[in-house]
This record gives sequence, structure tokens and C-alpha cells, in this order.
Amino acid sequence: MTNGKEGAYFSSGYRHIEGMKKYSAEAICELNPHTASRYGLKEGEMIWIESRKGRIQQRLKISEHVHPNVILAAFGWWDTEAEDNEYDWRKYNINILSEGDGANCPATGSVQLCGIPVRVYSEEQSWGNPPH
Repeated sequence: MTNGKEGAYFSSGYRHIEGMKKYSAEAICELNPHTASRYGLKEGEMIWIESRKGRIQQRLKISEHVHPNVILAAFGWWDTEAEDNEYDWRKYNINILSEGDGANCPATGSVQLCGIPVRVYSEEQSWGNPPH
């Protein structure tokens, strides 16, 4: 897994502003069409992205420009409609997938947000044995 920041937002900020939602209203990940087909994933469905540390959901966009061995996950998302002060960020935020075990970038202190081994599967597949 890797990620990219969306130009309309500043890190995880401004996602709650109604006018900004026209750029992107939810966490959207991108996957190569051949990879999506191999795992039985369909454009527009919510999929699970899971690492050894946790799992999140993001909406799938199928994109030719993504390498077949990579998922491009959305950065900095949280539930802008949540009623509590935590904003349910654990549902969508890629920080959940990071090792966070002290292997942070020595220059910035940031956690690793790319090159993370993950598996992807649909909500339907989560009830059975998701593909690896």
C-alpha cells in the first residue's frame, strides 16, 4: 500500500466543510483493474484494506495508472458526519495500518505510510475467508 494526498485538503483538515466535499466527500482508494478483477472487487464498492496492525474501509476506484501490486489509499480521512469528538477516524484512516513501532522517519518523525503489506477484500468476502 501507498498513499497520496488530495490537493483539495491540507493533510486531514477541512474535510468537514460542506463546500469542500464537492472535491471528494469520502475516502477513495485506487486499484488496478486487473488486481480488482483478480480479487472480485467492483468499482464504487466499499472495500477493506487490512494490514497486520488493523483494517479500514475505503471506497474503490479502479484506475489503470496504479501498478497491479499496489493499492493507492486515501490519506487523512475521518468520518465527517460522526457525532462524537473522535470523528470515527479509525474507520477510514491509513494510520491504523501503519506499524507505528518506532520505525518512524528519522527526519520528520512520521509513521510509515507507504510500502505497507496489505490485503484487500470486499464486505461480502469479510464474512468468509478473504483472499490473500
